[in-house]
Amino acid sequence: MISECTFDALVTCRGNDLLRAQAWPENAEVATDARPGWVNVFARFTGDELATLLINLSAGNGLTQLQRQRLNAAALKLRGTEASMVIYGDRYVAPETPGSNARINFPFAGEWLNDPEIAAVRECITRAVLTICRQVLNDSRMIRQALTPLVMPRIFERQTRHFRVVVDESDDENWLGTDEPDEVKRVLDAILNQGARYCAIRVTIVHELTETIVAWTPMADVLRVPGEPPRRWFERDCLRDAVRLARQELRGILNMNNKD
Repeated sequence: MISECTFDALVTCRGNDLLRAQAWPENAEVATDARPGWVNVFARFTGDELATLLINLSAGNGLTQLQRQRLNAAALKLRGTEASMVIYGDRYVAPETPGSNARINFPFAGEWLNDPEIAAVRECITRAVLTICRQVLNDSRMIRQALTPLVMPRIFERQTRHFRVVVDESDDENWLGTDEPDEVKRVLDAILNQGARYCAIRVTIVHELTETIVAWTPMADVLRVPGEPPRRWFERDCLRDAVRLARQELRGILNMNNKD
């Protein structure tokens, strides 16, 4: 089990980062769809904002010389005009492929552009939306994997004479959400670029002689980068809480035995 709130926050952040990288306007954003990892793109352009995006996209790969010429010509014509464009995901149509339910409203486009230029603009924007939605879906699989707790291998364990401290990933809740944008960006970067894991941790104290659990306590929102020692992320307060709970449990057991 993973936190869908945390998953959606990371997926949304990834989509918005891709939009910013392509010079989409500040109002542009992605929103999660009904299926995990699937997103819709929403944006409203002025003529100048659309011209800026078209010039940026025309420099990309996969375009013919004629397509680039038409996009650049359209960008020049749109600057300083009252042109506008609205892009949205049709929530009443389930997409067959990522972004295929995107809708483009380009009102009165013929006021400034000819038909081949309008077609080139629509094709370019549609391709950009599809590319972003596909990339988000692909990256969401890595995000989900990082959030899903593993039974094995065990993170680590320490043993004393009579007790063993066991630290495992757990399905306890994570609380990371969109109200912590800087932390979301930090976690997302670590997952995508460093192979980090991000899930709750459970600290368990086991009595060696009876092999019974005498106490456990969770640690939420733990980011673990491969190769980093546990001291970088392990909260000693959590261990102290587990030890305190174990002592209370053992005192209770001793008191019951004394009464018997």
